[in-house]
Amino acid sequence: FFFLAPLRTALASAVSMLRLLRLALLLRGPVIGEGSVQPAASRPTNSAPCSCPDPMYGEETCYEPVCPVGYYRCCATCFEAPCYGLKKDLELSWRGIYECIPCQPGDFCEGCDTFAKCPDNTQKGREGPRVSKEGATRLADCESCAAGMKASFRRDACIENHTSVCNEAVVQRCIRSCKAEEPARGKFLTPCEKIKCDMYCTKQWSNECAQIMGKHCRSLTTIQDTGVVGQDASSLTAEIENCDVDCDSAASTGLGLLVLLTVMSMA
Repeated sequence: FFFLAPLRTALASAVSMLRLLRLALLLRGPVIGEGSVQPAASRPTNSAPCSCPDPMYGEETCYEPVCPVGYYRCCATCFEAPCYGLKKDLELSWRGIYECIPCQPGDFCEGCDTFAKCPDNTQKGREGPRVSKEGATRLADCESCAAGMKASFRRDACIENHTSVCNEAVVQRCIRSCKAEEPARGKFLTPCEKIKCDMYCTKQWSNECAQIMGKHCRSLTTIQDTGVVGQDASSLTAEIENCDVDCDSAASTGLGLLVLLTVMSMA
């Protein structure tokens, strides 16, 4: 059966080519007719191409980032990033791969493909985590909460001090288990779904915890008076519009989020 050897070789080559083609299709961006191909941000002109330390090998190794400031690269410290090709959840990098993720609340991303946690505030009377908005680009974007306030469970805002009525670790774990109303979006929630999730999880811990979150919920979903004299009230909008969350009682929100209630047993 020596005459079969060339055929086997040809079949093996064909299989390898199909695998490479499948990988190329997975990593490619949309083509004409499928939508625009735009990176997360335009690439700046930089005369110092090695301005960042290598995420894996340190400052001794030259490294040129592929994601803009305000983003971090999917698993920048991994030899093989498992999220390559997940275009729905990532944005296009400067090398044409969907691998850039917006910087998360509580962190800041200075443009070296990695993220850094906002340092805690150690000032007496204001101890605790600092907050930042999604896409923060520098340490200065990290804000300390005023006396009597604490960082929210998502680290994106300062809310009333909840340490005495909420178990932060349990509530945060519940929040991480929330899923979107549309199964295809997994854990990528809309702003309205996020506040619904927050209300649900705090309510599961205690009514007192939910009351504190309810105040924050109302500040996000209702128009707030800015205190500016003469300002046209019709021009004001809520931070989260058209959201059907019940900021007073999460039990009747009609919450379409799937939450793994088993985390509550770990309290």
